[in-house]
Amino acid sequence: MKRVGITGGIGSGKSLVCKILGILGIPVFSADEEARKLLDEKPVMQAIRKHFGEKVFTGERVDRKKLAGIVFSDKQALLQLNRLVHPLLSRRFDQWVAGWSHEIPYVVIDAALLIESRQYFPLDHLVLVYSPVEERIARVMKRDGISREEILLRMSNQMPEEEKMQYVHTILYNDSEHFLLPQILAMDGKLRS
Repeated sequence: MKRVGITGGIGSGKSLVCKILGILGIPVFSADEEARKLLDEKPVMQAIRKHFGEKVFTGERVDRKKLAGIVFSDKQALLQLNRLVHPLLSRRFDQWVAGWSHEIPYVVIDAALLIESRQYFPLDHLVLVYSPVEERIARVMKRDGISREEILLRMSNQMPEEEKMQYVHTILYNDSEHFLLPQILAMDGKLRS
C-alpha cells in the first residue's frame, strides 16, 4: 500500500481533491482535523501553555484564533508549534495507516505543510494542488470570512507553491484553465497500477 501526500497552500483545493479521492474509495487522513483534536489533549495543552502562556487559552481550552494570531505573525512561534504537533501527527498517521487493509492501493494524508515537515511523514508519492494566489485568496475570504491581510500573512508562512513544485511527483492544477476531475482520475489510475 502506497502512502500519498496531498499538499498545497491555503485555499488551493486540497480538501476538494481529498473529497473526490474519498468518493473513489481512497482513505484520507486529514492532518488539520487531527491537529485540532490534539490541541484538546492534556499533554499537548500543557506544552502549549508552557511555550505560549495563558494568553492562548480561553478557560481550559486552547483558543485556536488566539494561537493562530501568534503563530502566523511569528515564524519562530510557528516553528515551535510545528515541532510540538508534527511528531504526534506522524505517529497518529502511522497508526491510522496500520489499520487499513493492504488490499487498498494507497492511502492519503492531506496536509498543507507536508514538504516543510517531510522528515516526519515518509511518503511514496507527493501531490501538489496548485492554484493561483488571487484565486486562493478569493476562495478563503469567501470560505472563512477572514481579511485579505490575514490570508496573506498565513501564506507568508507557507513555502511558495512554485517552490513546492520541485519536490512533488504530481501537480494538479485547480484553476480557471484546467478541469480538475480528469486530472484526479488520471492520477488515481496511475497510483492504483
